[in-house]
Amino acid sequence: MTNSEKKQRLQQYIQLQKETDRLYDEINRLQSQAEKVTAVLSAEPKGGSGKDRMAVVDDIVDKKRQLEEKVREAFAARSAIVQAIDAVKSPLHRRVLAWRYLNGATFEEIAVREGYTYHHVVTCVHPVALGMVNFKEEKDEN
Repeated sequence: MTNSEKKQRLQQYIQLQKETDRLYDEINRLQSQAEKVTAVLSAEPKGGSGKDRMAVVDDIVDKKRQLEEKVREAFAARSAIVQAIDAVKSPLHRRVLAWRYLNGATFEEIAVREGYTYHHVVTCVHPVALGMVNFKEEKDEN
């Protein structure tokens, strides 16, 4: 597995987290919309509003299912990533990988936290750290 492929695999968790955040926001928006429809319904009964509300409720249920699925995917991805990072022997490289791929820190933030320059983190520490990463199924193949 190349460093580029490892990087892609490590980024899965952060990407899934962003997707769960987006779905959560969408659910909140839909729930707010459903409450507005309910307020309109209780003020003056009109034809068709019940269908609008049911459509919104169906959307909410669908989005909640999608959210649950993404959370499960994120949990599985995180577990594999934690296992791969924990297997890295160097504490510095382990921390850099964890900050980057579990916490979503930028290289600038990592450099400040670790007391290195941005350039050193990007050109020296991070590439070496990626080289130390092995995912479980990668080990099984060899």
